[in-house]
Parts: sequence; C-alpha cells; structure tokens
Amino acid sequence: MNKIPPQLRKEGFRFVPILNGTKKPIGYKWTTDANYDYKHPVMAGYLAEGHNYGVVTGIGHLIVFDVDDLPRLEELNIINQIPETFTVETGRGGKHFYLLCRGFKDKMVLEDPELKDLDGDPLHLGEIQALGEQVVGPGSLHPNGNYYKVIADVPIATVDKDFLLELIKPFVKKEDPRTSKKCKTPHGGSSIGNLIPIDQVAGRLESKKERAQRCSEVIQNMIPSMARISQSILQKIVGTVSDTKAVAGRSNGWQLKKG
Repeated sequence: MNKIPPQLRKEGFRFVPILNGTKKPIGYKWTTDANYDYKHPVMAGYLAEGHNYGVVTGIGHLIVFDVDDLPRLEELNIINQIPETFTVETGRGGKHFYLLCRGFKDKMVLEDPELKDLDGDPLHLGEIQALGEQVVGPGSLHPNGNYYKVIADVPIATVDKDFLLELIKPFVKKEDPRTSKKCKTPHGGSSIGNLIPIDQVAGRLESKKERAQRCSEVIQNMIPSMARISQSILQKIVGTVSDTKAVAGRSNGWQLKKG
C-alpha cells in the first residue's frame, strides 16, 4: 500500500487520487473539489487499494522543483544553490525537490539558454510546479513500471521567493506570442479547503451568465454573414432553375417546329 511520507503529512497540504500506473488525477475538478488532506477517507480508500496519489502544489506554500535534466542544471550551478530538502526520484529518473516558498504562485518552465534539443528548440530543463499543479507522490507506480522513490529522507527546506526567482530568472521560458492562446478559458478556480480565493488559481472565472452573453454575441455577429451567404446561394439556385427552364423551353419549341 502506498503511504504518504511524514514530510507530506502536514495540515494544509492537499492530495488527489490517481489510478495505479498512471499520472493524471481522477476527475477534472481536482484543482477545486476532488482533493483531500492526508487523513481523508477517500485518500485512505484509494491508497489501501494500491492506487497512486498526487501532491497538490501551491497549497500550504508547498512547491516542487521538477527537474528533468539534473546534470545540466548542476552544470549551470542551479541545483547546487538549492538547500538540502526532501527529494523524490521519478519513474523516469527525474528529481522532485520539495520546497516551502511563501508567495510563489505561478508555474514556471525552465529552458537552457544555450543548448538546443533535436528539434532545434531550447533544451527543456524542468519546471517549478506551483498553484494549480500536482506531482505524483513517492511510492506511486509510473506507467513504465518504475516507482517514485524517496532519495533524500530529510525535512522539506524553506527558500525565499525572491532568491528562487532570481536564481531561475535566466532560464524561465519566454512566452511565444505566435503560439500563445489569445483567449484562455479557465477550467476551474479553487475552493481547495476553502482557503484559496478563486482568482489566485485560474484568474477571474467567467460566470455562466457572462459565458451565455458572449456566446449570444458571437451568434448575433454571425447571423448577418450567414444571411448574406444564404441569399447568395438562393440567388444561384434561382438562376440555375431559370436557366434550366429557358433551355427546356427552347428545346420544346424546337421539337414543335420539327414536328
């Protein structure tokens, strides 16, 4: 049975059930409703059946430095400046450095400023998982058959937000305006433990009334165009019918004359 380590059995931390051998939380409302503290019967039931679990980040000041390329981050002198902390090796050989960082809210993706991957894009180094994210917890089974295992069984260290932001600043992925979405529709806010305002998780949510109004406006704007298209098609149909009748009339006239 999976057991949540003592370092994570803290009031204020939240967890989500994940089916055994997978990585995605059960249900799509895990950021808002389907998340639990470590003592909740739902979590106990899933763990007793041998399923995986996820550790929700951004709650209780908990963040996770999700490292994909440890040698490169060591070479860039990033890992060396992270204090010794509770650390988990992922099923793929990456590292999860658990940290307490007050005020750190946004997930950040880290890229190599020099090296490129096989596609010519900046080499992916990892992420800082924060509010609205989760990582698979230690003791869980990865889809490839490996387990997430604790490799540094020590307390979770605390880091200063300004220090961490300055440390990763040269490596934070810059958003590409060509590929960024012009309109992002949040899929949830947060009622996690009734502790977090909704706008801290997914920005200001669009109400049902506002969504209905926006859809109505889109349809209203489409109607004139659709009417013009329909009128144009109708004119073409009428014209085709008229031409057909004219041809038929001429043909009948020719046959009468011939007779």
